This record gives sequence, C-alpha cells and structure tokens, in this order.
Amino acid sequence: MPTTRKPARTCAPKLNRNLSCPSPDEFASSTPSAPPTTAGEPLQYPSVSLIPPIRHIPLPKQLPVDTRVSFEATLLVYSIVALFLQYINIYRSVWWLPHGPSHTLLHFHLIDWSLLVFLAIILSWRLFVVAIRCKSSKLSHWLLTSIKVTAVFVVSTIFLWSLATLCNRYSTLNLLFLFYPVAIYLLIFGITVQPIVAEFSSVSPVEHRNRSCCSLSADTIRAEANLLLLDFYSRLKKIVFSSLFSAYYIGFIPMCFVDSDLVQNTLGSLQLILVVWVNSLVLLADSWLSRPYLDYLHRYALHLGRWTRLPMSVVRLAELQTWSEGSVWSHGMLVRYEPTETAYRATGVAHTTATPANPHHATYYKLFKQPRRIVLVLAVIQSIVTISLLTALYQSYQWNHIVSLTLLLAANYYILYRLLRDCFFLEKFYVL
Repeated sequence: MPTTRKPARTCAPKLNRNLSCPSPDEFASSTPSAPPTTAGEPLQYPSVSLIPPIRHIPLPKQLPVDTRVSFEATLLVYSIVALFLQYINIYRSVWWLPHGPSHTLLHFHLIDWSLLVFLAIILSWRLFVVAIRCKSSKLSHWLLTSIKVTAVFVVSTIFLWSLATLCNRYSTLNLLFLFYPVAIYLLIFGITVQPIVAEFSSVSPVEHRNRSCCSLSADTIRAEANLLLLDFYSRLKKIVFSSLFSAYYIGFIPMCFVDSDLVQNTLGSLQLILVVWVNSLVLLADSWLSRPYLDYLHRYALHLGRWTRLPMSVVRLAELQTWSEGSVWSHGMLVRYEPTETAYRATGVAHTTATPANPHHATYYKLFKQPRRIVLVLAVIQSIVTISLLTALYQSYQWNHIVSLTLLLAANYYILYRLLRDCFFLEKFYVL
C-alpha cells in the first residue's frame, strides 16, 4: 500500500507587509480542496487551514522620502548646473594668455541671453507648476491667489519675450528644434494632456483605487495587479520622456544655436548630453518609483503569486483539479489549466491567485517580488556612469573638461549614495 507524503510546507516571508488581512478561515471559503493522487502515488497538498495570512508591515518612517517640492528643486539645481557646464564647453576661452582674444572665462559676447532665458524657463516649469499648486495656511486665500496670478503673468511675459526674440534672430529650422520634443510627446502619448495632469496631481492614480491588498476575491487581486502593471509602464514612459526632454534642452539646443564661426568641442558636449540623460533618468526613476510605491506593488505581488509549469511526464492531467478563476490556491498545489491542457504548481510565497500561462502576471511577480532589484538596477547604472566619469577625468587635460567632470562627479556621488543607502535598507527589510 503506497505511503502518504507529508503536507508540503508553506513559504511565508519573514517580514510581511499589511496591517489587516483575512484569517485563514476566511481563505478556506475560496480555496479548493486537495487534488487526488498523481502518477500512481497519493499526494496530499496543503490544506486550506495552512494558507498563511499575509500581514504587511509598513515601511518605517525613518526611510527618507523626498517631497515633491524638494525633488523638483533638486532636479532644477542639477539641470541649471549642467546647462552652465554645457555653456562652458561651448564658449570656453583661453583667458590665461596675455594677448589672447578674450580675458574672461567665457566668450560672453557670443552668448544669446534670450536663448538662455528661454532654456531656464523650460527647465524650471516643473518646479513652477508644483509651486503654483502649493497651498499655505499662513496666507489668506486672496493674497495667495494674487501672488500666484502675478507670478504666472511675469513668467509668461518673460517667456513670450524670449521666444519672440528668438523668432526674429533665427531661421525656421532653428525654431523647429525648439519644439521638437512636442512632436515626440505626441508620438509617445498621443493628443492628450492626461500624463501631465497625472504627473502634477496631488494624489497618485494608484491612490484613487482601493488600497486594501487583502481582498478575498481572486478576480479583484488579478484586476488590480493588471492596473498596477499598466501604471508602472506608464511611469516608465514618462520617466524616459522627461529625461530625454531635460537632456535635449540642456545639451542639444545650446549646440544648435551656436555661431558657425565658433569652434565647438563636439565630443565633450555629446559626452555631457549622455551623462545628463542618464542622471536625469535615474533621478526621475528614484522619485517616480519611490520606495512606498514599490512596496505597494510588492504587496500585490505576494497576493498574486505565480505558477510553475510542470512537464507532462510527471503528472496525469485527468487526476488534477481544474484551475478556476475564483479560487485562491495554496503554495505547492497542482492544477490543470484547461485552455492549454497543461499542469502547473503554485509557487507563490503564501498563496496564488494569478492566471496560469498569463505572461503579464508572471512579469508582475518577477518585477515586484523583490523591490530591491529595481533600486539595484538604478544603482548599477549610476555606478557605471560614475566610473566612466572618473576615467574621463583621469585622462582630461583641458580646464573646461576638468571643471565639468568634477561637478558632474559630485552630483553622481550624491545620487549613488542615495541609491546604495536604499539598497542596503531594502535588503534588510524584504527578507523573502
């Protein structure tokens, strides 16, 4: 007579992440019973009473999280410094020569100040919008509204003046370069302002939905995971576009509006464009994929779980229970997925509600089972940029290259420190 195996041990995280979850008895109503034996040998899978509740511990308040104003201010300072470095690369002079053409650090007489004002307003529009949306309890509503209206009027007037000046000085082709990102925006997002509205809304689109990760409904968990994955992809598109937007106006536009008689250091300027793009990408990703946001996605990854496909030689499909949409499956259970007539084992941390053979659910689980991986990828990218800048600084001999690389390295050290700090913290916090 064949022996009976012991029930498979469920895997629960050492640290779990939600304050209120249903009890195991509540899960019993939505979890199927153990399937019959397979391959001629009786198997007993975890009973419903063994499905552990997932209790999520919130992120500690000691983890620093930038406010929207502080992040936009940091991004603006970095952008202005990078723009200044690009102007150094383009308009540098041999000021140390006693009989040289210029005795100043730069050829200031060749700089188009209207273009510089235009670029400064373009780069600061994010912080300006955030500041306009801020509310203050210390000022009266009438006074605060008057200040905001005056600020919008002054900035708009200066912007229109600089644009009109550029229109009178340059050709149509140069002016098309100024608004080329608009065409890229329409190509990526279409004719809509929803991405901009969502970016500067006071409440994230994720927060508009139900924040309870512990729904008893498997359908609800799958639907919410699909929405969160779409929101994640949408954020990635906005991060890539915003970083390209910054690098384009910081590095490329100053090169397009240079006098043809001026000899440019093209290699150094292109190097700065690449560094600015990567730094802006990492900064935006660090803000838009914040630790609380990744923790929220991680919670749903635990509830979603995953399925591992089994070879047909191991199981008998006729003896397995059929997967059903409304069931919550415990760790280690075997099911038959009818659309593909294949067998799967539930290999989630505690339980599984995902759809077998669904690539989106599998991708969601791989991305957010361990949120530290995303931060680690950003840290690796930043480390590569930092090492490249150190190598370039070692090989540099021109004064403008040394100044540019030194200031860029200082910014890269700060970004890398933040990412490594969060990596070490999340490694201790998420023990799976």
